[in-house]
Amino acid sequence: MLTLRIEPTDIISRIPWGVVILIGGLLTYVGVMEHLDAFKRLSDLLMVDGSPMISLLVLCYIAALTSFFANSIAVIISTLPLLPPIIAQGVSPVGAVIAVMLSAVLVDLNPLGATGGLVLGATAQADRQRLFRQLLTYGLSAVVIAPGVTWLVFGSLM
Repeated sequence: MLTLRIEPTDIISRIPWGVVILIGGLLTYVGVMEHLDAFKRLSDLLMVDGSPMISLLVLCYIAALTSFFANSIAVIISTLPLLPPIIAQGVSPVGAVIAVMLSAVLVDLNPLGATGGLVLGATAQADRQRLFRQLLTYGLSAVVIAPGVTWLVFGSLM
C-alpha cells in the first residue's frame, strides 16, 4: 500500500477469500491429523512390502493429487511425516523429500489450488475464463506427469 499507493479497499476486494479459508481449514485438518496420530497409520498403509521406491511413488502421486485441490505448503507439511518409514527401508532422504515436495509444488498452479486461485484473482475479469481453462489443463497434466518424473529423477539419489 505504501509503495504502490493502492487504496486498502482495492486490496481487500482483490483477496481471494475462498483460498484464505481453504488454507486455514487445511492447516486445521493437518493439526487434527497429527493429534490423532493418523500420519503413523497412513505410513503403515502406504508401505509396499519389499519396495520402498514404489511406496515413494505412491506418496508422490498422493502429494500431487492433494496439492491439486489445496495449498502445496500444507500438503508438504502433511506428507513429509509419512516419509520416515520409507527412508528407513533404504530410500535416499534428500531424494525422497525433493520428489515429494516437487510433486506437490509443480501441481499447485491450477485454478483450484492456492497459487492458481491467487493468479486468477489478480487477472482481469475478461481473461479469467480462458486462464482458468489453461491452468486447469496444466494442473491436470501435472498431476499425471510430475510425480512420475520427480520420482524417476530424484527418488534414486544417494
